[in-house]
Amino acid sequence: MDKEYCLQAMAWQKSEDYTEGLRLWKQRYGENLTYRTLCFGANDFTRAKMLAGLMEGVIAPDPEPKPEPAKAEPHPDLDRVKDEVSDLDWEVSDLRGKVEDLEGKLDELTGANLRPEAVPAKSENEPQEIQEMRRKTRLLMDERVILKQQLRELPDPEYREDRRKIAVRILDMTDELDMLFAKINYFREHGRVPEEIVVAPDVLKLPKPYLNIRTYISKTIKKINLAKEPAEKKKLEDVLQKWRDKLAEIETEL
Repeated sequence: MDKEYCLQAMAWQKSEDYTEGLRLWKQRYGENLTYRTLCFGANDFTRAKMLAGLMEGVIAPDPEPKPEPAKAEPHPDLDRVKDEVSDLDWEVSDLRGKVEDLEGKLDELTGANLRPEAVPAKSENEPQEIQEMRRKTRLLMDERVILKQQLRELPDPEYREDRRKIAVRILDMTDELDMLFAKINYFREHGRVPEEIVVAPDVLKLPKPYLNIRTYISKTIKKINLAKEPAEKKKLEDVLQKWRDKLAEIETEL
């Protein structure tokens, strides 16, 4: 670890100034995904993330040599302690596997493990309005990737309200992206910018979760048709079945 950086990090730790922390993070890690997440603003989660990242591996200088540790005397119960530690290691490993399984289920439910939809191919002589729509889709898709990453990292239930807000934002962004893609495709097919994409009146009466799940089902079917690897196709089919089961639950309540 660079000595100069260690001194800067230790000085920062006394104040934990957020702006200075962003500068140090960029200096050490560059503008990576976590940096972009931190740029969304300071809260308990981002401050804790910043502190852990900036202080990782930082060691305070010790001008005095440490005394040689005394040799430990053999303990009569050493074998029993070793067995207990071994059992604990196994339990931690098992718990880590369960956490990974839960993270995988979260990815499936939010669609975070699916490849993002492709922006429609650019046509010649596109008007400024369509170019602006393309720019907005790229910004929304980048932000959605960051929010999905943050959603996976926020522990539950400590940050349940923050998780709820992020999930709602992701769903709203998905709806907006669907509308932008529809307008861009309309221009490609008809050669003019649509005034508005109208949703059928009977669909407006359906609850938003129902409409969202129908959208996810449609997108997953498209991804299955494009999948080349059997393992990827099987994984997408499992995701599709879960969405269909969820849709059936809502339909029974309508």
